[in-house]
Amino acid sequence: MISNSSSRVLDDIVVMATTKLFDSLGCDVRYAGQQVPDAVPPIDDAVVSILGFAGECMRGALTLVCHPRLVGRSLPGIQNTSSRPEAMIRDWSGELVNQLLGRIKNQVLRHGLDFRVAIPITVHAEALRVPPLDTGSGPWHQFESEAGAVWVRWDLRSEQAFLLPSLVPWEDEQLEEGELLLF
Repeated sequence: MISNSSSRVLDDIVVMATTKLFDSLGCDVRYAGQQVPDAVPPIDDAVVSILGFAGECMRGALTLVCHPRLVGRSLPGIQNTSSRPEAMIRDWSGELVNQLLGRIKNQVLRHGLDFRVAIPITVHAEALRVPPLDTGSGPWHQFESEAGAVWVRWDLRSEQAFLLPSLVPWEDEQLEEGELLLF
């Protein structure tokens, strides 16, 4: 069980990380709010990437649902989005969910939480219906862009009561996600 205050902190981290990730890739996404499953309309064309994680007191998954056009536009180095093979779009979507969870992990580390990350699973769905949420699932966060919608959900489970610890100050100055580190 996750406390309401911890859930709000995690939701804020997910929204901030998603916006910053797409911004760093030159894609303007705007947060459109939380959606309950019954309010999420069926999605005609989507790339779905899911990345699991597990830590000492928790486990879960991060789900990223994007229109393929947005995934293609966010792919660095190739300007013609119509000529990208579907496999490249799926691979890049897996990398996007990996980068997004990395950004989230960097933020929750400041709260004293750590977890291991699995390998992303990615599929291209021609018709997607969002099922009802069960206990422990976070809300769907919707983002809009010119290239299509983005849906993100942070699903967190814990066998014990879960309260997000207070912020732990960083000892050293940290790099921003996406910055280059030469050594």
